Amino acid sequence: MPLIEWKAGYSVGHRDLDADHENLVELINTLHESWENGEDLDVLHGIFGELLMYTDYHFQREERLLEEMAYPALDKQREEHAALRARVQDFRARHLAEPNPVLTVEIEDFLKTWMMSHILEEDMRYKPLFEARRPSET
Repeated sequence: MPLIEWKAGYSVGHRDLDADHENLVELINTLHESWENGEDLDVLHGIFGELLMYTDYHFQREERLLEEMAYPALDKQREEHAALRARVQDFRARHLAEPNPVLTVEIEDFLKTWMMSHILEEDMRYKPLFEARRPSET
């Protein structure tokens, strides 16, 4: 059973960012399912690394697009992204140093809560910028 169910209502109005968000949800679900299935720690570390790399890729894309749109809250968005990067890197370092089930549940809960609250609160604030553009542009 997936940790997060993707819904069309999570769309931020830009196809690439929506695809990124859906991919991030899928990676979180893969991490969750791999842990639930008792995958080897090397597999979990690999998925976690992929999640971190894709998160960085997405944040760079999102920040670049928002900069092009002159999004007034871009600095706040960058701060949110930096805070998440630091928190996820801390989780990963702790997990690599001493893996345990409690930490993994903590990671999953954090990723689920952050991902959904970030999309549904922070990212939805820029949705009107993309909705105002012609459909061929988003």
